[in-house]
Amino acid sequence: MIELSRKSQCFEAINIFDQLKIDTIFKHKKSFIAIANCMQKLGNEDQASLLIDNAVQKGILKRSTDNDSISHPQIAERYLIMYLEDQGAWSLRNKYVIDPGARESLEKGGIILKELTPKLRRLPALELHKLHVKEMEELIQQYGFPTAEMVGHFGLKGVKLVILHSEKAILEKYEEEYKNTFGSYMYAYLIDKKRVANGEKQLYGTQGDFDEDKNLIFYPIEDEANVNIRRMKADMEPLEIYAKNLGVENYKVPVHNKRW
Repeated sequence: MIELSRKSQCFEAINIFDQLKIDTIFKHKKSFIAIANCMQKLGNEDQASLLIDNAVQKGILKRSTDNDSISHPQIAERYLIMYLEDQGAWSLRNKYVIDPGARESLEKGGIILKELTPKLRRLPALELHKLHVKEMEELIQQYGFPTAEMVGHFGLKGVKLVILHSEKAILEKYEEEYKNTFGSYMYAYLIDKKRVANGEKQLYGTQGDFDEDKNLIFYPIEDEANVNIRRMKADMEPLEIYAKNLGVENYKVPVHNKRW
């Protein structure tokens, strides 16, 4: 569906979405947003708004906190800078570069990048991440684990990435807060990363690496034949679609071996 919506094949995407809603308890957040975008492209603004409102009422989607209502704007900015430092890079011409989709999302959220760029620190990635962890822990110790009301949507993005990119000790330390704040979809990533760090097989297929031919492959998956059942319960797309979006070619979930 998401791939079809990106290609503006909206009628096909909407038909699949409608069928999934009938046959399953479908909660995949990105699919709801993709279908709403398709409805807007087709001129069905009211339908798109109704779809999003219904998803919010059912707890599938959450509304972003308005920047003007954030209770801790200075703390929000510090977390936002962590997010930008994590997701962006610097060009040879001394220009800050970030994914166009992320840039568009930030601009729609009222974030003025040119005002923040001079505050971004330029350090080696590992040093920068260690600095992020240190700052985050200091902020949490002083103000508690952040909420959307405290730091807004983009501030929480910074917290989410700092924790997820951390070593096992940080993953375990903030596991409950992470689950309660970011939901089952992101919690699946934390679970997989923690299991891989422990030398165990992952559950959701979110972790991988490049082989000697520079092809992206998944780390071993526990009970791989049932991975999509677990992914559906975590509001995730099927692993075949996730794999395709990552560039993992021709991945198929294995079937159970039948004994006759």
